[in-house]
Amino acid sequence: MPRLLRKRGVAHALVLRTDGVSPSAVGDDEVGGYLAVRHLIDLGHRDIAVATGPSFTSSGVGRLAGARRALDEAGINPPQEWLIAAGYGIENGFTAGESLLDQEAVKRPTAVFAANDNIALGIIAAAHHFGITVGRDLALVGYNDTPLSARLSTPCPQSGCPSPRSPAPPSISSSTRARNHTSGIHAHPYPQGIQRRPKARMSRTSTKPG
Repeated sequence: MPRLLRKRGVAHALVLRTDGVSPSAVGDDEVGGYLAVRHLIDLGHRDIAVATGPSFTSSGVGRLAGARRALDEAGINPPQEWLIAAGYGIENGFTAGESLLDQEAVKRPTAVFAANDNIALGIIAAAHHFGITVGRDLALVGYNDTPLSARLSTPCPQSGCPSPRSPAPPSISSSTRARNHTSGIHAHPYPQGIQRRPKARMSRTSTKPG
């Protein structure tokens, strides 16, 4: 679509994703993915899975890259089947959850980073299907901080925030929640792009110590 708009000379801007050519306003997906997985690692998890968006989306690529960076820094090399790039829908999350959780407890991940809240909701549904309690048996971090995520019986934690503050140590709280608060705009490496870098606020969520 952006290519067609450029070809026709239609003024436009992309929001949340970029093709690297058209003007874009995006979040720092790489940092968000990094912080989400770093948080799980800091809680003591080593068996971490990632369910992200399609590989043709800049958000999916960035969030997965950030997650991989955190895993690499910690010397964690998850099975390839634990790194899932699918769609951003709830049904995609459910399918990802089925493939990750339909295993004996010792063979499944203890924590999952879901690269948007729809994926996280699908994974929660899959966990319920298998009798797994999110926040007790499985740690889960979402992304985007949609209003629905705060209304769940186990609120879904959020990422996408480059500078978390006051993180609760596992001995005090078994979870963290990062809410997005925009704090300025700086030049994005993509042409004519801007990038919002939010701050994070921590509180209870569906993550647990590993």
